[in-house]
Amino acid sequence: MADAPWLELLNSDWHDYRGSGLRRDLVDDRVWLERFVGPWAPALEGIAEGDVRGALKKLRRVIRAIVDRIAARRSVPPRLWAALNAVLAGSPFV
Repeated sequence: MADAPWLELLNSDWHDYRGSGLRRDLVDDRVWLERFVGPWAPALEGIAEGDVRGALKKLRRVIRAIVDRIAARRSVPPRLWAALNAVLAGSPFV
């Protein structure tokens, strides 16, 4: 896993930016998912894999929206910070 799990999650929505149109969502790859959540596996015990995937995709969408705004030197609206906090508040670990 990367030193920054949020960045690895963000990059899990892979696109071929060279224009081929290829795209791969690594969250849907069982091997990637098991490696990524490995450090937190005990806290996720009993949670359906589909729910884990859905939560990670939701978190990734929120992180992407925040990072894109910061990269564009635009302010991050309070609704995005609230969305991030809501995802994190629903996490089985803090």
